[in-house]
Amino acid sequence: MTQPLPSDREQVRFLHGIQRILSEGSFVATYKFALLHALADLSVTHASVEDPGGPLELKTRDIAERFVELYWLQARPYHTMPDGRDAIPRVLRQNTDRQALIVRLVGDLREVSAGSLEHARRTPHWQRIVAKVDANVREQPLWKLQVIAGKPEDLLYDNVMSGTSITLHPGVAFCFRSFYGLVTDLVRGAWLLYLRRFNVDVFNDTEDLHTFLFGREREPLDAYRDLLLDVHHGTCFYCQKPLKIDAFDVDHFIPWSRSPLDLGHNFVPAHKTCNSQKSDHIPAEEHLESWCRRNADHGHEIASFCDENALRQDVGISIRIARSAYEAVAAQGGRVWHAGREFGPIRDRWRGLLVAA
Repeated sequence: MTQPLPSDREQVRFLHGIQRILSEGSFVATYKFALLHALADLSVTHASVEDPGGPLELKTRDIAERFVELYWLQARPYHTMPDGRDAIPRVLRQNTDRQALIVRLVGDLREVSAGSLEHARRTPHWQRIVAKVDANVREQPLWKLQVIAGKPEDLLYDNVMSGTSITLHPGVAFCFRSFYGLVTDLVRGAWLLYLRRFNVDVFNDTEDLHTFLFGREREPLDAYRDLLLDVHHGTCFYCQKPLKIDAFDVDHFIPWSRSPLDLGHNFVPAHKTCNSQKSDHIPAEEHLESWCRRNADHGHEIASFCDENALRQDVGISIRIARSAYEAVAAQGGRVWHAGREFGPIRDRWRGLLVAA
Protein backbone atom coordinates (compact mmCIF):
# COMPACT_ATOMS: atom_id res chain seq x y z
CA MET A 1 0.00 0.00 0.00
CA THR A 2 1.45 3.35 -1.03
CA GLN A 3 1.65 6.27 1.35
CA PRO A 4 -0.17 9.53 0.55
CA LEU A 5 2.06 12.46 -0.33
CA PRO A 6 2.71 14.74 2.65
CA SER A 7 0.19 17.55 3.14
CA ASP A 8 1.15 21.22 3.04
CA ARG A 9 1.17 21.23 6.84
CA GLU A 10 3.49 18.21 6.95
CA GLN A 11 5.85 19.80 4.44
CA VAL A 12 6.04 22.97 6.55
CA ARG A 13 6.70 20.77 9.60
CA PHE A 14 9.59 19.14 7.72
CA LEU A 15 11.15 22.54 6.97
CA HIS A 16 10.73 23.58 10.59
CA GLY A 17 12.52 20.37 11.59
CA ILE A 18 15.48 21.14 9.32
CA GLN A 19 15.59 24.66 10.72
CA ARG A 20 15.57 23.32 14.29
CA ILE A 21 18.40 20.88 13.57
CA LEU A 22 20.54 23.68 12.14
CA SER A 23 19.72 26.30 14.78
CA GLU A 24 19.23 24.25 17.95
CA GLY A 25 21.50 21.26 17.38
CA SER A 26 24.97 20.94 18.88
CA PHE A 27 27.73 21.09 16.26
CA VAL A 28 31.27 20.16 17.35
CA ALA A 29 32.20 19.21 13.78
CA THR A 30 30.79 19.64 10.29
CA TYR A 31 29.64 16.01 10.04
CA LYS A 32 25.99 16.87 10.68
CA PHE A 33 25.99 19.32 7.78
CA ALA A 34 27.43 16.61 5.54
CA LEU A 35 24.85 14.10 6.79
CA LEU A 36 21.89 16.39 6.07
CA HIS A 37 23.28 17.10 2.61
CA ALA A 38 23.83 13.39 1.98
CA LEU A 39 20.26 12.56 3.02
CA ALA A 40 18.93 15.15 0.57
CA ASP A 41 21.16 13.83 -2.23
CA LEU A 42 20.26 10.18 -1.65
CA SER A 43 16.55 11.02 -1.43
CA VAL A 44 16.91 12.12 -5.06
CA THR A 45 19.11 9.33 -6.40
CA HIS A 46 17.31 6.54 -4.49
CA ALA A 47 13.75 7.78 -4.98
CA SER A 48 11.05 5.11 -4.95
CA VAL A 49 8.96 4.95 -8.11
CA GLU A 50 6.20 2.83 -6.59
CA ASP A 51 5.81 4.85 -3.38
CA PRO A 52 7.19 8.42 -3.72
CA GLY A 53 5.59 9.53 -0.46
CA GLY A 54 6.60 6.46 1.51
CA PRO A 55 9.55 5.59 3.74
CA LEU A 56 13.00 5.24 2.19
CA GLU A 57 15.71 2.91 3.47
CA LEU A 58 19.25 4.20 3.00
CA LYS A 59 22.38 2.14 3.59
CA THR A 60 25.06 3.79 5.71
CA ARG A 61 27.65 2.76 3.11
CA ASP A 62 25.85 4.89 0.51
CA ILE A 63 25.86 7.75 3.01
CA ALA A 64 29.60 7.20 3.52
CA GLU A 65 30.29 7.39 -0.22
CA ARG A 66 28.42 10.68 -0.37
CA PHE A 67 30.52 11.94 2.59
CA VAL A 68 33.69 11.23 0.62
CA GLU A 69 32.29 13.18 -2.33
CA LEU A 70 31.19 16.11 -0.17
CA TYR A 71 34.54 16.42 1.60
CA TRP A 72 36.60 15.80 -1.52
CA LEU A 73 37.27 19.46 -2.32
CA GLN A 74 37.40 20.51 1.32
CA ALA A 75 40.20 18.06 2.07
CA ARG A 76 42.58 19.97 -0.18
CA PRO A 77 44.74 22.76 1.27
CA TYR A 78 43.51 26.33 1.44
CA HIS A 79 46.42 28.76 1.17
CA THR A 80 45.30 32.39 1.20
CA MET A 81 45.71 34.78 4.13
CA PRO A 82 42.97 37.34 5.01
CA ASP A 83 45.09 40.14 3.49
CA GLY A 84 45.53 38.24 0.24
CA ARG A 85 49.11 37.10 0.91
CA ASP A 86 50.05 33.51 0.16
CA ALA A 87 50.55 31.31 3.20
CA ILE A 88 51.58 27.76 3.96
CA PRO A 89 48.78 25.59 2.54
CA ARG A 90 46.49 24.24 5.23
CA VAL A 91 43.40 22.06 5.23
CA LEU A 92 40.57 23.95 6.92
CA ARG A 93 39.56 22.88 10.41
CA GLN A 94 36.26 21.02 10.37
CA ASN A 95 35.75 20.65 14.13
CA THR A 96 36.45 22.28 17.48
CA ASP A 97 39.34 19.94 18.33
CA ARG A 98 41.88 18.29 16.04
CA GLN A 99 41.12 17.73 12.38
CA ALA A 100 38.07 15.54 11.72
CA LEU A 101 38.91 11.89 10.95
CA ILE A 102 36.86 11.78 7.76
CA VAL A 103 38.66 14.84 6.39
CA ARG A 104 41.99 13.14 7.08
CA LEU A 105 40.83 9.93 5.41
CA VAL A 106 39.63 11.81 2.33
CA GLY A 107 42.90 13.73 2.27
CA ASP A 108 44.83 10.44 2.23
CA LEU A 109 42.65 9.22 -0.64
CA ARG A 110 43.32 12.43 -2.59
CA GLU A 111 47.07 11.88 -2.25
CA VAL A 112 47.01 8.37 -3.71
CA SER A 113 44.69 9.34 -6.57
CA ALA A 114 46.35 12.55 -7.79
CA GLY A 115 43.39 14.61 -6.55
CA SER A 116 40.96 12.99 -9.01
CA LEU A 117 37.72 11.66 -7.52
CA GLU A 118 36.98 9.51 -10.57
CA HIS A 119 40.48 8.03 -10.40
CA ALA A 120 40.02 7.42 -6.67
CA ARG A 121 36.92 5.30 -7.32
CA ARG A 122 39.02 2.94 -9.42
CA THR A 123 41.84 2.48 -6.91
CA PRO A 124 42.00 -0.36 -4.37
CA HIS A 125 42.00 2.30 -1.64
CA TRP A 126 38.40 3.39 -2.35
CA GLN A 127 36.60 0.52 -0.63
CA ARG A 128 38.93 0.67 2.37
CA ILE A 129 38.45 4.40 2.91
CA VAL A 130 34.68 4.23 2.38
CA ALA A 131 34.47 1.41 4.95
CA LYS A 132 36.32 3.54 7.52
CA VAL A 133 34.10 6.55 6.77
CA ASP A 134 31.04 4.31 7.09
CA ALA A 135 32.14 3.18 10.56
CA ASN A 136 32.79 6.78 11.62
CA VAL A 137 29.42 7.98 10.30
CA ARG A 138 27.64 5.28 12.34
CA GLU A 139 29.67 6.17 15.42
CA GLN A 140 29.39 9.95 15.22
CA PRO A 141 26.73 11.96 13.37
CA LEU A 142 24.08 9.38 12.46
CA TRP A 143 22.61 9.02 15.94
CA LYS A 144 23.46 12.57 17.07
CA LEU A 145 22.00 14.58 14.19
CA GLN A 146 18.53 14.73 15.74
CA VAL A 147 19.61 15.74 19.25
CA ILE A 148 17.94 19.13 19.44
CA ALA A 149 18.43 21.40 22.45
CA GLY A 150 19.86 18.39 24.28
CA LYS A 151 16.85 16.14 23.59
CA PRO A 152 16.79 13.28 21.04
CA GLU A 153 13.93 13.55 18.55
CA ASP A 154 13.01 11.32 15.61
CA LEU A 155 12.21 14.03 13.09
CA LEU A 156 13.67 12.31 10.03
CA TYR A 157 14.26 8.69 11.05
CA ASP A 158 14.23 6.55 14.19
CA ASN A 159 17.32 6.78 16.36
CA VAL A 160 17.79 3.03 16.73
CA MET A 161 21.46 3.64 17.66
CA SER A 162 22.84 0.70 15.64
CA GLY A 163 22.72 -1.01 12.27
CA THR A 164 23.95 -0.42 8.73
CA SER A 165 20.90 1.41 7.42
CA ILE A 166 18.31 3.98 8.40
CA THR A 167 14.76 4.41 7.14
CA LEU A 168 13.49 7.92 6.48
CA HIS A 169 9.95 8.39 7.78
CA PRO A 170 7.08 8.50 5.26
CA GLY A 171 7.09 11.84 3.46
CA VAL A 172 10.63 12.81 4.49
CA ALA A 173 12.36 11.71 1.27
CA PHE A 174 9.60 13.39 -0.74
CA CYS A 175 10.18 16.65 1.17
CA PHE A 176 13.96 16.39 0.70
CA ARG A 177 13.33 16.12 -3.04
CA SER A 178 10.70 18.86 -3.17
CA PHE A 179 12.85 21.32 -1.21
CA TYR A 180 16.23 20.05 -2.40
CA GLY A 181 17.62 23.44 -3.44
CA LEU A 182 16.35 25.18 -0.31
CA VAL A 183 17.65 22.50 2.07
CA THR A 184 21.10 22.26 0.48
CA ASP A 185 21.42 26.07 0.41
CA LEU A 186 20.57 26.21 4.12
CA VAL A 187 23.04 23.43 4.93
CA ARG A 188 25.84 24.91 2.86
CA GLY A 189 25.30 28.37 4.34
CA ALA A 190 25.48 27.00 7.89
CA TRP A 191 28.51 24.88 6.98
CA LEU A 192 30.34 27.90 5.56
CA LEU A 193 29.58 30.00 8.66
CA TYR A 194 30.92 27.21 10.87
CA LEU A 195 34.17 27.07 8.92
CA ARG A 196 34.53 30.84 9.05
CA ARG A 197 34.26 30.67 12.82
CA PHE A 198 37.08 28.14 13.25
CA ASN A 199 39.34 29.30 10.39
CA VAL A 200 39.12 33.05 10.80
CA ASP A 201 42.90 33.41 10.56
CA VAL A 202 43.11 32.09 6.99
CA PHE A 203 39.87 33.03 5.22
CA ASN A 204 40.06 35.77 2.61
CA ASP A 205 36.72 37.52 2.10
CA THR A 206 37.63 38.41 -1.47
CA GLU A 207 37.64 34.77 -2.55
CA ASP A 208 34.62 32.73 -3.56
CA LEU A 209 34.62 30.45 -0.54
CA HIS A 210 31.40 28.76 -1.58
CA THR A 211 33.08 27.53 -4.77
CA PHE A 212 36.18 26.40 -2.86
CA LEU A 213 34.07 24.43 -0.39
CA PHE A 214 31.22 23.17 -2.55
CA GLY A 215 32.38 23.45 -6.12
CA ARG A 216 32.71 20.23 -8.02
CA GLU A 217 35.43 18.27 -9.68
CA ARG A 218 34.06 18.67 -13.18
CA GLU A 219 33.89 15.68 -15.42
CA PRO A 220 35.76 16.14 -18.71
CA LEU A 221 32.56 17.05 -20.56
CA ASP A 222 34.45 17.60 -23.81
CA ALA A 223 34.94 13.84 -23.92
CA TYR A 224 31.22 13.48 -24.73
CA ARG A 225 31.16 15.85 -27.68
CA ASP A 226 31.85 13.42 -30.53
CA LEU A 227 29.52 10.80 -29.07
CA LEU A 228 26.64 13.26 -28.68
CA LEU A 229 27.15 14.71 -32.15
CA ASP A 230 26.93 11.21 -33.59
CA VAL A 231 23.93 10.10 -31.51
CA HIS A 232 21.99 13.29 -32.28
CA HIS A 233 23.11 13.53 -35.91
CA GLY A 234 24.81 16.89 -35.40
CA THR A 235 21.67 18.70 -34.22
CA CYS A 236 20.75 20.56 -31.04
CA PHE A 237 18.71 18.38 -28.68
CA TYR A 238 16.24 21.19 -27.93
CA CYS A 239 15.63 22.97 -31.25
CA GLN A 240 16.80 20.22 -33.65
CA LYS A 241 18.77 22.73 -35.73
CA PRO A 242 22.34 21.97 -36.91
CA LEU A 243 25.20 22.51 -34.49
CA LYS A 244 28.58 23.99 -35.25
CA ILE A 245 31.07 21.28 -34.38
CA ASP A 246 33.35 23.60 -32.42
CA ALA A 247 30.66 25.77 -30.79
CA PHE A 248 28.07 23.88 -28.78
CA ASP A 249 27.50 22.95 -25.14
CA VAL A 250 27.32 19.57 -23.44
CA ASP A 251 24.24 20.21 -21.31
CA HIS A 252 22.82 18.46 -18.25
CA PHE A 253 19.26 17.57 -19.31
CA ILE A 254 18.21 17.54 -15.65
CA PRO A 255 20.14 20.52 -14.27
CA TRP A 256 23.12 19.79 -12.04
CA SER A 257 21.51 21.99 -9.38
CA ARG A 258 18.80 19.33 -8.98
CA SER A 259 21.33 16.60 -8.19
CA PRO A 260 25.12 17.00 -8.00
CA LEU A 261 26.05 14.07 -10.23
CA ASP A 262 27.59 13.97 -13.69
CA LEU A 263 26.11 10.89 -15.38
CA GLY A 264 26.52 10.01 -19.05
CA HIS A 265 22.86 9.41 -19.87
CA ASN A 266 21.92 12.88 -18.59
CA PHE A 267 24.03 14.74 -21.19
CA VAL A 268 22.64 16.23 -24.40
CA PRO A 269 24.17 18.53 -27.06
CA ALA A 270 22.76 22.05 -27.20
CA HIS A 271 23.32 25.41 -28.84
CA LYS A 272 24.84 27.80 -26.34
CA THR A 273 21.74 29.99 -26.68
CA CYS A 274 19.34 27.09 -26.03
CA ASN A 275 21.41 25.98 -23.06
CA SER A 276 21.44 29.51 -21.65
CA GLN A 277 17.68 29.93 -22.11
CA LYS A 278 16.95 26.59 -20.48
CA SER A 279 19.38 27.38 -17.64
CA ASP A 280 18.38 25.51 -14.45
CA HIS A 281 14.78 24.99 -15.53
CA ILE A 282 13.15 21.61 -16.02
CA PRO A 283 12.49 20.85 -19.73
CA ALA A 284 8.90 20.43 -20.88
CA GLU A 285 7.37 17.04 -21.64
CA GLU A 286 8.20 17.09 -25.35
CA HIS A 287 11.89 17.31 -24.42
CA LEU A 288 11.48 14.62 -21.76
CA GLU A 289 9.91 12.33 -24.35
CA SER A 290 12.89 12.88 -26.67
CA TRP A 291 15.33 12.24 -23.83
CA CYS A 292 13.62 8.99 -22.83
CA ARG A 293 13.53 7.83 -26.46
CA ARG A 294 17.20 8.75 -26.94
CA ASN A 295 18.22 6.70 -23.89
CA ALA A 296 16.06 3.78 -24.98
CA ASP A 297 17.60 3.78 -28.48
CA HIS A 298 21.19 4.67 -27.60
CA GLY A 299 21.50 3.92 -23.87
CA HIS A 300 23.76 0.91 -24.40
CA GLU A 301 26.02 2.93 -26.71
CA ILE A 302 26.31 5.72 -24.12
CA ALA A 303 26.98 3.22 -21.33
CA SER A 304 29.71 1.47 -23.32
CA PHE A 305 31.37 4.77 -24.18
CA CYS A 306 31.38 5.86 -20.53
CA ASP A 307 32.75 2.54 -19.32
CA GLU A 308 35.52 2.58 -21.93
CA ASN A 309 36.52 6.12 -20.93
CA ALA A 310 36.16 5.66 -17.14
CA LEU A 311 33.25 8.11 -16.96
CA ARG A 312 30.29 7.71 -14.60
CA GLN A 313 27.05 6.35 -15.98
CA ASP A 314 23.95 4.73 -14.55
CA VAL A 315 20.78 5.04 -16.59
CA GLY A 316 18.67 3.89 -13.63
CA ILE A 317 19.95 6.67 -11.38
CA SER A 318 19.57 9.19 -14.21
CA ILE A 319 15.91 8.23 -14.55
CA ARG A 320 15.34 8.42 -10.77
CA ILE A 321 16.89 11.89 -10.74
CA ALA A 322 14.54 12.91 -13.55
CA ARG A 323 11.52 11.52 -11.70
CA SER A 324 12.49 13.45 -8.57
CA ALA A 325 12.92 16.69 -10.51
CA TYR A 326 9.56 16.45 -12.28
CA GLU A 327 7.88 15.26 -9.09
CA ALA A 328 9.13 18.37 -7.27
CA VAL A 329 7.97 20.74 -10.01
CA ALA A 330 4.54 19.08 -10.08
CA ALA A 331 4.17 19.17 -6.29
CA GLN A 332 5.01 22.88 -6.20
CA GLY A 333 2.80 23.81 -9.15
CA GLY A 334 5.87 24.96 -11.05
CA ARG A 335 6.36 25.58 -14.75
CA VAL A 336 8.53 23.83 -17.30
CA TRP A 337 10.64 25.22 -20.16
CA HIS A 338 9.61 24.77 -23.78
CA ALA A 339 11.87 27.06 -25.81
CA GLY A 340 13.31 30.58 -25.69
CA ARG A 341 11.35 32.39 -23.01
CA GLU A 342 8.34 30.12 -23.32
CA PHE A 343 7.25 28.31 -20.17
CA GLY A 344 4.10 26.40 -19.36
CA PRO A 345 2.42 24.39 -16.62
CA ILE A 346 3.64 20.86 -16.11
CA ARG A 347 1.26 18.15 -17.33
CA ASP A 348 0.81 14.66 -15.93
CA ARG A 349 2.24 13.09 -19.08
CA TRP A 350 5.71 13.13 -17.48
CA ARG A 351 4.67 10.32 -15.11
CA GLY A 352 3.90 7.88 -17.91
CA LEU A 353 7.08 8.77 -19.77
CA LEU A 354 9.31 8.10 -16.77
CA VAL A 355 7.43 5.04 -15.55
CA ALA A 356 7.94 3.49 -18.98
CA ALA A 357 11.63 4.55 -19.16
